[in-house]
Amino acid sequence: MSRKVLAGLAAALALLAIWPLFNLISEGLQGLFNGLGSLGPDGGRQIRGTLSLLLGSALVGTVIGTANGWLLINCRFPGRRWLRIAQLIPLATPAYLLSATLVDLGSRQGWRIHGLGWGVVVMALATYPYVFLLSTESFAMSGRRQLEACRSLGVGPWAAFRRVALPIAIPA
Repeated sequence: MSRKVLAGLAAALALLAIWPLFNLISEGLQGLFNGLGSLGPDGGRQIRGTLSLLLGSALVGTVIGTANGWLLINCRFPGRRWLRIAQLIPLATPAYLLSATLVDLGSRQGWRIHGLGWGVVVMALATYPYVFLLSTESFAMSGRRQLEACRSLGVGPWAAFRRVALPIAIPA
């Protein structure tokens, strides 16, 4: 067989192998456009609300998880071991159960627990243990030497945290 025939057969075989992927992408895009059309005139507001919930809960969960991980690794206090275990309790609680409990407890006190802000709180409380676990491991593995060296050079505690500890923990 000549090279042209082999190249043609290889191209046909590659096209045959990739064809399901093209079909899958085509169907996915068609479903996306159909889904966007079914949102109606309020679609933009719904998408903004979803993105706000996503970004807000990610930001709050990251702050809570990182701060708790930092405190448990770098501070010594009574009950530290129990607090570490308590940080993992939300992993065993589904977010819908957490939100139902929060609404029930709030309604007994007369609070109106509805809306985007409370959704961000519930989702952040449901997801921060993942950030806590990753940041705790990262802070524990990085050790205290770099932080102590930074502090010995006259850098304050918050600046040392921001300049040394956070960049070390970011890959986690």
